[in-house]
Formats: sequence, C-alpha cells, structure tokens
Amino acid sequence: MNRITNFSKLILLISSSFLFACANMVNPSGGLKDVDPPELVKSKPKIYSTNFTGKKIELTFNEYLNLKEIQKQLIVSPSDIEIEVKKTGKILTLQLDKTPQINTTYIVNFGDAISDYTENNITKDFKYIFSTGPEIDSLEISGIVIDAIKKEKVKEAIVCLYNSTDDSIVYKRKPDYTVRTNENGIYKFTNLKSSTYKIFCLKETNNNKIFDSQDEEIAFNDTLIELKQNSKINPLIIFTEKPQQRKLLNKSFSYNKAELIFNKKNDIELVSLDKSIDTIIYSTKKDTILAYYKNMPDTSFIYLSENNKLDTIQVKFPKSSKKSDFNISVENKILNKNLLIKSNDLFKIKNLDSLTILEDSIKINYNIKQISYNIFSIEYDFNKEKNYLIKLADSVFQSYNGNYNKPYSSKINFYKEEELGTLTINNIQPNKIYELLNERLEVVRRTIHATESNINYKNIFPGSYTLRIISDDNKNKIWDTGNYLKHIQPEKIEYYTNPIKVRANWDLEIQLIKP
Repeated sequence: MNRITNFSKLILLISSSFLFACANMVNPSGGLKDVDPPELVKSKPKIYSTNFTGKKIELTFNEYLNLKEIQKQLIVSPSDIEIEVKKTGKILTLQLDKTPQINTTYIVNFGDAISDYTENNITKDFKYIFSTGPEIDSLEISGIVIDAIKKEKVKEAIVCLYNSTDDSIVYKRKPDYTVRTNENGIYKFTNLKSSTYKIFCLKETNNNKIFDSQDEEIAFNDTLIELKQNSKINPLIIFTEKPQQRKLLNKSFSYNKAELIFNKKNDIELVSLDKSIDTIIYSTKKDTILAYYKNMPDTSFIYLSENNKLDTIQVKFPKSSKKSDFNISVENKILNKNLLIKSNDLFKIKNLDSLTILEDSIKINYNIKQISYNIFSIEYDFNKEKNYLIKLADSVFQSYNGNYNKPYSSKINFYKEEELGTLTINNIQPNKIYELLNERLEVVRRTIHATESNINYKNIFPGSYTLRIISDDNKNKIWDTGNYLKHIQPEKIEYYTNPIKVRANWDLEIQLIKP
C-alpha cells in the first residue's frame, strides 16, 4: 500500500514540475496596454546620411508594423523621385525609382501611415532624411492655414513650395516640396536650402498635388520667399475661387417636380419645348432651378439656354413617386406686422375669401402677397392692445400637386418688449458689412456701409449670437472671394471675439476695437 502511495506522489511531483515548466513558457495574460508607437531602431543607410548614392533604403522598427493609406500619406520632397514602400514584419523597404539629383537634401515623410500591428499606435510624421551632397540642408519655413470665411484653422491641407517664380506652375506639375497641416492648421518645411520659393496651398479633391479643379480650395502668399534664414510667414488664407464654368452638382426628381443645383450663379434660362412644365422657379442666388410639371411624364427633357446655346438634361421620374403631404405653418406670435404663412414647397392661393382675420371679433381687410415660392406675407397694422384671430378654411391654399391645406384657427399673439433684447455696437467703421448670426449661423440682421459710429438692433430674440465683419474693399456690398492669377486675396472677414448673449428686456452694448 505504501509503495503505491509513494509512487503516486512521485508521479504527482513530476507532473507538477512539467506543468510549472510549461507555464513559464507562456507570456502572462493581462498587464498594461501598449500605448507606444513603433520606434526606428536601425536604418540602412543611416538616417541623416550624406553623400547618398543608392536606390534602396531599409528601416527596422522595434515592433511589427501596419501601413495605412501609404499612397496618400507618403510625401517625398523634392518630388523628382518616387518611392515604393514594402513592409515585411518590422522592416520597411524603400525602393527609389531613379538616382536622386546631386547635392540635394531629401525628406521622406510617412505622415500617419506607420502604426504598430497590435494596438494601431501611430508614429506621427515619421521622416527619413538623407542628402546626396556633403551636408544636410537645415533652413525652415513655417506658418498656419486659416479658412477665409469661418476663420478656422485648416487641417490636412497640402502646402507646396516651388523652386519657380512662374504663377502657372501650380497648374502644370507637382511642387518641389510638400507638407501637410496638422490638426491646428500649422505646417513646417524643414531641411531646405537657401533659395527663392513660391508657396501655395491646396485642399484637394484628388491626390495629385496639382491645382486642376475649380472645386479645390487654395491659398497663396502675395510675395515670393527669399529664404536665407528660418522664416515664419503670414497666415495663408484658404478660399475657393469663383467657378469659371457652370457645373451641375445635383439633380433630383420627385412627383411632378425636378430640382437642378449648380455650382454657381447662372445667367441661364430653362426652356420647356414640349410645354409640359407649368412653373419654373429660380433661387435667389440663381444657383438652383425648380421645374414643376402639369402632369408627370415617364421621361422628359429640360433645355437650358445660355448665350444662344442649348444644353439638354433628361428627366426620368421614378415610378414610385407619390404626392407629398401639403402642410402649412402660420406664425401665431409676431412683432406688430407681416404675419407669414409658409410651406415646404410651392403653393398658391385658391380661395382667399376663406382666409379671415378678426380684430376684436370684427373682420378686417388686409393685404397679402407672395414673397417667395413657398411664403405668403399678410400685411396689416396690427395693434398689440387688441385681440386677433386668424381662420383658414380647408380650401384657401393649394399645393403644386393639387392638395389643399387643412382647416386652421389660432389667436395672433404679440411679442412684448420685455421678451426681447436690444444690441448696440460701437466703433463702427465705413466700407464694412456687419452681420449678426444666430446659433444656426443664419444672418438675422445686416448693416452695409454704416454712416454712423454705432449700430442699434432692436427687438432681438434672446440667445447667443456672433458678429461677422466683412471688409468690402471694392464697395459692391457683398463678400468677394480671391483670384490666384490676378493676385487678389479674398476680402477679409473678422468675428467679434466673444459670444454675444442677448437677454430679454436687456440693453447690451459692445465695443469693437478700433483698427
């Protein structure tokens, strides 16, 4: 019996030792999460090498790698060579397509392409730098890119340097040097040689680093850069030029209706040769056209006439198109006049006798006019001390697709002075446009070329507002964008620094800083 017991103990001891040994061969689970990005541990040739003569570079990191969007992220400056990148475990192999030019410093910027395999920690803006000459160039150009209208810092913009004074170079080829702005809109060119540079900026619609689309945002410096020492230049103000060519951005077709949206204001006229279109509406900016049909055909054609030329657009109505619901909204709380009746689409008066307004129970005469394709305005000198009631029968208005409004009845209420606020803006400058924007960035008040030193806005709804100030340099009463070839920067836009908090029954006064 004892012999069996001792033998069993021996087996148990051997088994435990074996299991313990096996456990030591496995990494323990858990522990701290890896938050460190990959680091370069070896490069061949070494980073910052001089007198470089080869076509192959090998980079070894301290952990296994992922490469993301390498074609988009990789930037090689100067751009006269192209580099193919291959990943094998912890190693990146860079193959140059040709021998680099002599006595030149090259920067290979990987952007955010490199990350670790397990946790996707990004090695941001990793650069491999080498020179084909005896030294590494060391001069820098830095700055920031700002949106012309929003005044926000622009990230992911492409900033370009050219060893050329030719304005047309931005249309013809890639820049000699390229960097991207970071999340704060800041960019920096490093390892530059002393020279004369043209600087240009692109927010691309493609990835070719050439200004070849009128939809691309651009920025430029007014002068060339004579680089003899590190230079920080004025902010690049990015904008979109006024389109030269008309372009149809979108077309949509619903029940008895076609909508065409263009990229710019048009001087075109829509023509219906088959007389099937009943009503044509042009938007205020003349960049949108609405066409309403008498009867919805399966297929139709819209003809756009411009400079004695006709463009043709085919219209195919979906078979599943159905009449949309017709709803109207009536303002039942107003200041003292101009009560508005709105709908989400085209509508007309069908039976005005069924729209009644009572003043202290007595029917009044009023004026009504259509101020937009989907808005009617009732004009009357309302008296806040009296009681008003508006009544609509079910046949006052008719939508474009034949539906009638539902019956409606409501008291007309008035805003009291103590429910609204007043804003006074001091230190007003001439030749400027002042716009008060609500939280939806809609313009609620506008003053153009004020002649007084202050502006007084009354009856403002309580809320938070922003003041936009436009320098109207050419005095045409609108904001004008820039033009690269004419060396015209966009007209300057500024914003009042702090939010403007308008409170009910309160007079707010703000002071603008004098220039």
